Amino acid sequence: MILFSNKNEILDYIFEVEFSKRIRLLNELKKKKISLKEKIAIFLDRHFEDLQQNLAKAIVIVQESRAPIKHRPEAIEIFMEKIPLILKEMIDKAIEQEEIRKVNSRLVADTIFYSIREMAFNVANGSQYDFLQIKKELLNLFWIGLKR
Repeated sequence: MILFSNKNEILDYIFEVEFSKRIRLLNELKKKKISLKEKIAIFLDRHFEDLQQNLAKAIVIVQESRAPIKHRPEAIEIFMEKIPLILKEMIDKAIEQEEIRKVNSRLVADTIFYSIREMAFNVANGSQYDFLQIKKELLNLFWIGLKR
């Protein structure tokens, strides 16, 4: 049994578990010989499916990641930095393979990450949208902006 002495330890643990799942998935996708669009679609499917199964966890993850930087636990900071970096690497590879047009890969990776986070926050807090709608529209938005 794991015992926590304060809120930050609990949040660190939750983020470490959730971060590990998403990093593992992105690293697996990075190795696959499928298009960037397919990789993003699979990531969105799994990410939103996981959040849908536990809206309370979704609220905690997204809400705490929106806290001011000086008040965030370390695991959240790692999560906020590492996911966009892996997305950037995937975008760089897609550019190199001429699958997508040349873009500022870090800016696009951050845009993808923060768009997903904010839309997940909206759904978790009772938005008129659901994860399926968001996945479809975000994927279309990202792809239309990236395609050659």
